[in-house]
Amino acid sequence: MRVKARKQIFENVIEFPVKNAAGEITLFSKEMAPFEHTAPGPINYHVFAADDSKITDTVTLKFQASYDKGETWVDVESNTDLKNGSSGKVSTYKANVLKAAPRVRVEATLSNASRITVDALPGVIVEMGEQEDLERTKVFADIVEFEATAASKTVTGEVIVAEGDVQEVYVVHSGNSAKMTNTTWVLQSSFDGENWWNATTSADISASNFSETAVTTKLGNYFRVVTTLGETGLEAGHGLKFNLITLYY
Repeated sequence: MRVKARKQIFENVIEFPVKNAAGEITLFSKEMAPFEHTAPGPINYHVFAADDSKITDTVTLKFQASYDKGETWVDVESNTDLKNGSSGKVSTYKANVLKAAPRVRVEATLSNASRITVDALPGVIVEMGEQEDLERTKVFADIVEFEATAASKTVTGEVIVAEGDVQEVYVVHSGNSAKMTNTTWVLQSSFDGENWWNATTSADISASNFSETAVTTKLGNYFRVVTTLGETGLEAGHGLKFNLITLYY
């Protein structure tokens, strides 16, 4: 018997204020983690406004993920489709913003120039949906420990052992790109935890605050991330973290 994956929809996740008159404000949605303890899967979002003439300037939405039960958050994607227009409708849908994340939320920033001109900005909806992944997704957080500052060195992360036949691995990195220079990583795999090969090698990640990289070949049962830092490497406040997501039957 085939078991159907469950899907959770979160409607109107941010409650916008009544007539934002002046000053910058930041709003957060509730934290959404329907399958955090089972099998988190692909995440989608929908941004909708019935009348964009009710918005002045631009409202910035940031879709964020947490891999440590909400202790820290990383920006996955920024959306600026909620902006002033000529009495038009805004409707943006994006599928598979993330392959899998245990916990997600939305941040909305209204700048000094952004104004809500009617009560509670009626007709504006931010929705998110997540589908359970029945391939038994497993997420490992903070698998590499970095010093506050480091350069010209190689850092090997902890070894992760996956259960079952691994079909796909996602390497997730987050950090402050302004504090990183010439930083690359390698996902290594092994059958016995002693003899390792390179499954994939990244390009320089120091230009990006976040990435989610899929690896589907050269996969064993043991995994680790090896990071190489250039001559300037990591400055104070880099916040560099790695997470692994393994999908297996």
